[in-house]
Amino acid sequence: MNSTSEGYFDNKATTTWIVATATLLSIWAGFYYPGMIALFATYCTLSITIIYATIKNRPKSYFIFFLFSFLILGCWAKITLHLLIGNNFIEPIGSFDESPAAWNNAIVVLITAFSALLICYFIVVAGLQKRKELETNINTKLLSTLLGMAIIFTIASLIFNYYYSIIKVGYEPTLKLNSYIYVVFSFMVAWGNSIALFTLAYWLVKSGKLTPNMLFYIVIIEGALTSISMGSRAQMILHVSAPFIAYLIQGRKLEWNISKIGWIKIFSTTALLFAFSIISVSVDRLSSFAKAVPYTEKTIVKGNLEESGTSLKLSEKALIHDVTPEPYVASHQLSLELKFKRIANELSKLIVDRWIGAEGVLAVTSNHHLNLDLFMRGLKEDPAQGTQAIYQRISNAQYERLENFTFMTIPGPIAVLYYSGNHLVLFAGMALLFFLGYSIELAATRLLNNVMTSATVGVGMAYLIVQINFPRAFLFFAIEITAFLIGLIVLRRILNKQKHSINSLHQQAL
Repeated sequence: MNSTSEGYFDNKATTTWIVATATLLSIWAGFYYPGMIALFATYCTLSITIIYATIKNRPKSYFIFFLFSFLILGCWAKITLHLLIGNNFIEPIGSFDESPAAWNNAIVVLITAFSALLICYFIVVAGLQKRKELETNINTKLLSTLLGMAIIFTIASLIFNYYYSIIKVGYEPTLKLNSYIYVVFSFMVAWGNSIALFTLAYWLVKSGKLTPNMLFYIVIIEGALTSISMGSRAQMILHVSAPFIAYLIQGRKLEWNISKIGWIKIFSTTALLFAFSIISVSVDRLSSFAKAVPYTEKTIVKGNLEESGTSLKLSEKALIHDVTPEPYVASHQLSLELKFKRIANELSKLIVDRWIGAEGVLAVTSNHHLNLDLFMRGLKEDPAQGTQAIYQRISNAQYERLENFTFMTIPGPIAVLYYSGNHLVLFAGMALLFFLGYSIELAATRLLNNVMTSATVGVGMAYLIVQINFPRAFLFFAIEITAFLIGLIVLRRILNKQKHSINSLHQQAL
């Protein structure tokens, strides 16, 4: 893999190839776009610019890298493949009828959202300043003890979570915790444990007390265990992506001298544990979901998105997809074009369709009751609404209401902001989310100087923004991650002071 003195994404040939491929796919998809081609061309131009910005990533921001990547997969890639191969969207899309007018409305909304993100990105790039990095001078003996304690706490909390389903995709908790304890415990299981472990492990790597290889193994094992505990296939991908993307973005600057044999072992371990986590989660779901109990209340909600008064406590929710299989046709009977479409369709389901974005925009833009009042209700909406929530009815989601499980479809930030039916609200909202995520990561980077903290916070903030369903829940996460980072900053200062005191005593003794 070619590299410069910094990131491996700085390779011009790689950048050119990716941008050229995206451009060709966009042009090809344009022939199938039913609406105004000028609108689609504008949208694709913005998307390709975002792809370029993702690769170049001049601020070296993990949040920007992951946010742009998730949105490109969930919006541009999903729509492009839909136009090219005619596959069905995997999530419900409400009243969207695929007419030229419906497509144009959706594309205009995406143009507004992507324009906001790019303007924010260029503001950040224009304001870049070189900074002096903090020195890593920490009491490694105490640090090793803290890492050991963090590992024990992580394993114990993941086992406890798995057993009681406190935060498990689609499950209702079998143990009712105090609301404050629930919020803190859920955060620790989903992201707190990983941030703590990866932060401590990286400080040990910088101090020469832990090898980069061991850092990867800690991340891989933690990711697999968290995935199984939360019943989430995506969780391991998110956690494990942190060190890999850090290496791609920072390159030789990290000074991780990992041999080819070392990389083979790391990739092999990742693949094996990922396969194991996928099988474990799938088996657990099959056995558990077979015990689903239908909701007993007979009330039927009708009308125009009035709030339901039902109460149903939610944890993190699943996306359970009911996709009608395509009729089987023997491969030798297929034309070259049909073979391509079948392969592309399978790849789309595997790589693209699970990301949030396009369906939410299509569903919301096809609704005729958008206004600022609906937007304000969406901002304040209680997650306890469950299957009766605003977006579940906008999208015409058909998930059954159950006593012990809750399945929902997720709108994403663009759709939630466009509840207002107002492009200015959408533009301002996307800008606010961008600067919120970037500011939190930037503060962590400057005050901790820990690549793994920045990378994990970046992927966590980006993923939770893309997964927005109930803004209230996201606000709690932003507050929790900010408080957690403050705690790590305090810890760093304590460890630095102790190291300084030990060095002073040593010098006095001499």
